[in-house]
Amino acid sequence: MSQYGASAAAYNLFLHPLRKYPGPRHWAATRLFLTVSILRGRYVHEINAMHRRYGHVVRIAPNQLSYTDERAWRDICGVTRAAPLGMRKDERLNDLVGGDATNPDPSMNKADMQHTRMRKALAPAFTIASLRQQVPLIMRHVDELVAVLSDAAREGRPVDLGRLYCFVLYDIFSDLFLGESFHLLGDGALHPWAASMAGFAKATTALAALSHFPVARLMISVMLRFMGTKSRDAFMNPCFDRFERRVRAQEGSGRFDIVHFILDGKQHVTAKELRDFSPFLMIGGGETMSSLMPCLTYLLLKHPGVLQRLAKEIRETFASEADLTAEGILRLPYLGACIDEALRMYPPVPQGNDRVVPAGGARVCGDLLPEGTIVVVSQLSTYRQKRNWFRPDSFLPERWLPEAGPEFARDCKASFKPFLVGPQNCLGQELANLTLRLIVSKLLLNFDLRLEPESDMTWQTDLPVYNVWIKPPLMVQLAKLRE
Repeated sequence: MSQYGASAAAYNLFLHPLRKYPGPRHWAATRLFLTVSILRGRYVHEINAMHRRYGHVVRIAPNQLSYTDERAWRDICGVTRAAPLGMRKDERLNDLVGGDATNPDPSMNKADMQHTRMRKALAPAFTIASLRQQVPLIMRHVDELVAVLSDAAREGRPVDLGRLYCFVLYDIFSDLFLGESFHLLGDGALHPWAASMAGFAKATTALAALSHFPVARLMISVMLRFMGTKSRDAFMNPCFDRFERRVRAQEGSGRFDIVHFILDGKQHVTAKELRDFSPFLMIGGGETMSSLMPCLTYLLLKHPGVLQRLAKEIRETFASEADLTAEGILRLPYLGACIDEALRMYPPVPQGNDRVVPAGGARVCGDLLPEGTIVVVSQLSTYRQKRNWFRPDSFLPERWLPEAGPEFARDCKASFKPFLVGPQNCLGQELANLTLRLIVSKLLLNFDLRLEPESDMTWQTDLPVYNVWIKPPLMVQLAKLRE
């Protein structure tokens, strides 16, 4: 066995088609080092350090390359002759978490036609016109969050804003995607469900990493077969139950939520297909946004000048909450700049999704790669390189404003793709932008905020990553501005 391992390492270092690419020799020799880094939640930070040392492309495993070059977005995710729908995401974990029936990404469906059909079915629900009809529903949940925070402010009690963001966002997205809120801010019956998200992220990330090794993949398959899918079902069933009730109530429901626009659309997708996909709409919306909101809040609280300028913009634009409208918040330039800068500093999916070079090979950044090569645009690394950005580790929202100073002229904004690019980009980016702006605007119209010292200490370290950020509590003291 050791002789085979030594032979494989020698081949990977001296004969492999990717041998010319820079990177740590031990990571190029065996995938074991990348896997250990993933299991420790450190891989994003270690790959970022590699890019700072080696440049725009780094070999992070025998058969895998990581990129920070803006051209890689087009070559990997965009429409090319080799991959008309963009390179496929790695399907390695697909059958382990439920196969095509519960596929967390429609772009991974076996048939390109099925992928196109699913996107066409979802698209009408995410147009600007459709989203404007969701504003009253979103606002109801944000008002509930404000009420919870007002109680804490009156009592002088600090709150974990990260936890409450998670609750309100899952309440919003369950109402939009399933037709019924989880009521996490209310009765709390499903608090364990929301709390399981970090564990779900860790488990699926670990399974994906280990499944690159044939013996481990076989053991995982056997384990799931004999142990059943009790944990997965406990996660899925609350989504399935609500979705089925919503579909039964479709006729005459009077609801113009996401389900309405999909089921009433011209593209035929069965209720069963949507039901199976509904939990992953929840993950795609709720988990990524509940990852960004605490990060944005932490950055604002650590930069009082930025927070003061943002609060001034919001409070001078809206004299009261009654004046707050979707059109108004979408026109706030500094709020948009703060959100973009938070997305750059803490992209919701820090490493990005592994893609596989299609049959026949494909060119990435001018080089022809053999088929089967795993490639990824590392988002955090792309956004934290001095080659791409001025002062990349500093929170500077002004870089996104039209009047940005000359020091930002060389910022490579073409490399900034937090919602991806190409046929597999995120359909929900406008919904995310609208929801984020509503929450931040409501928060700063009602409260002054102060970061508690214990959170200041825990957030200063590099946060672990298991596909998404694993965040410590964000304890904040609030002072009510208006009754």
